[in-house]
Amino acid sequence: MKTLRLISYLLLLQVLAACTYYIELPVKDLDGKLFAECFVNERDTNFIRVKVTSPVNTDPVIIPIDSAEIIMRSGEEKLEVHKYEGAENGVYYSIGNMKPGASVRLEIDVPGKGGLEAEDVVPPLQDFTFKKLLRDDAGNLKLDFQVSIRKSEEDQGPYGIRLLRKDIEQYRITGPDGKTEYRTYERGIEVPNDISIQTSAFQGQIGSGRDEIFQTVINGEQIYILPKIKDMKELTVDLVSSYREDRKLPFGPAPDSVAYKTLYNITLYHLSEDTYRYLRAQNDIRINYGARFNLAAPSFAFTNFRGGYGVLGCCSRKESGWVENFNPVEPLN
Repeated sequence: MKTLRLISYLLLLQVLAACTYYIELPVKDLDGKLFAECFVNERDTNFIRVKVTSPVNTDPVIIPIDSAEIIMRSGEEKLEVHKYEGAENGVYYSIGNMKPGASVRLEIDVPGKGGLEAEDVVPPLQDFTFKKLLRDDAGNLKLDFQVSIRKSEEDQGPYGIRLLRKDIEQYRITGPDGKTEYRTYERGIEVPNDISIQTSAFQGQIGSGRDEIFQTVINGEQIYILPKIKDMKELTVDLVSSYREDRKLPFGPAPDSVAYKTLYNITLYHLSEDTYRYLRAQNDIRINYGARFNLAAPSFAFTNFRGGYGVLGCCSRKESGWVENFNPVEPLN
């Protein structure tokens, strides 16, 4: 009986296998899509990257576009746009000062591929104050820049922040003729690689979750995006890194000497809502890509371009200028 039942099943499977139908499903948007990325601030030069994605039925490739026709406006003013003749293809730049509060419009036309359009507004400059603190962390000295951001009722951010460090060597040298010469050498500008960031409303590790501080790059500048916190009149941000003590040492016969100094620069970015949503979405996608073999919350892409993908994102930036270290040594000259 069991043998007869098995034979019946096999015959049924053979009959079903012979009944094969091919159904053609129309696939919309099969061709590659235009992609553009432009982060605008109040500086004179802003870069525009234009690319096209490969068709959906091929391996994913991003192809730069060197034939784009671009119109960029700040209010009613039409800005100059040029092809950037550098190592990276598909890059253009605009010339013109974007004032805070200016409405920016970007139109991109690619022959045979279509066009892109987007608008955004440059946020107002955001003032901040800061103070320097020296902390003892289990025997390791840490320099803490405590930044205070006073927010208005109309504007609740969002914000990004960056800390730069620059090492300087200053020499006082007496020549054979008895004349004194001063020499200064900069030893490079860097983002401290051991930086930690905390806010008055949030504490946690950088980049470890969706609602936390995360790191990104805008126009080649490595910055940290702060959590979007509403209904706060003042936001305090602590930028903490290892402490490098300034030193002054003899350099040959007295009074010749050398001074090793460290300077710091704080930049606060005031982001438009579209800029923040785009950067947040990109960060969420990166988190999900790393967890693609496990359960992860859905990620949503964001674009404010009509006709394709990407972002026209505006921000303003306020800098502290180069400030002295904690307990700085006096300049030699």
